[in-house]
Parts: sequence; structure tokens; C-alpha cells
Amino acid sequence: MRVLLLVSMFIFPMLCHAGEVYKWRDKDGNIHYSDVEPPKQTTQRKVVKNPNAKVLTPEELANKAKAEKVAAQKAACDQAKLNVSMISDSKNATINMDLDGDGKPEPLTAAQRAAQAERMKAAVTINCTQ
Repeated sequence: MRVLLLVSMFIFPMLCHAGEVYKWRDKDGNIHYSDVEPPKQTTQRKVVKNPNAKVLTPEELANKAKAEKVAAQKAACDQAKLNVSMISDSKNATINMDLDGDGKPEPLTAAQRAAQAERMKAAVTINCTQ
């Protein structure tokens, strides 16, 4: 329990985002703060910025997007290769797939397995070209 509390104390502040905060006084003179503007109240709107937020330049954004695209392409290639190795592996005597969309996987016949293997090889060709 202590570990969970300690971890949450360090992680929770990192999850906070910048946003707008409203400050107002109620009829008794008490000061309130909220992220939602109160109805029928005179408020002071404040913009709170995250001091840890880094503003990226257009070049950095383009590089980040390119790196994410390359990583996604590599993941798709790796998954396609894994699929081919699994369906082509003779040790896996029975392969089950949900081909009719009913949510229940059925064992593949030899013809269905060969057709799926060809589709998976095509996925490797598509996803592993750079």
C-alpha cells in the first residue's frame, strides 16, 4: 500500500495538464478556484501553464512523426513475420481462426491454412518494404 501511495505521489503530478482556472468570491466573501466557470458569477480567468512542457519546432515535430511512422512500420513488419512463422510452423498442427466473424475461432483446413499463409506472406511484403 505504501509503495502504491509513493508511486502515485510521483506519477500523478506528471499527468496534470495546463488549463484554465477560474477564481471567484461567493456571497460570503470566500474565494473559490475551479476549472469550470461558475454560472452568474464575476470571475477572474487565469491560464495555468505546465512548466515542464516543451514546445517543439516544426522540424522537431516532423522528425518525431517520421520516427513514430518508422516504429509503427517496424512493428507491423515484425508482427507479419511472426504470423507467417506461426502459420507455416509444422509443429502447430492445428491453427484456429475466426474466419466467419462469429467470435468463435474454428480450426483451419489445409486449404484455408495455405490461403491464410499466402495472405500473411503478402502482408510481410507490404509491411517490410522500406
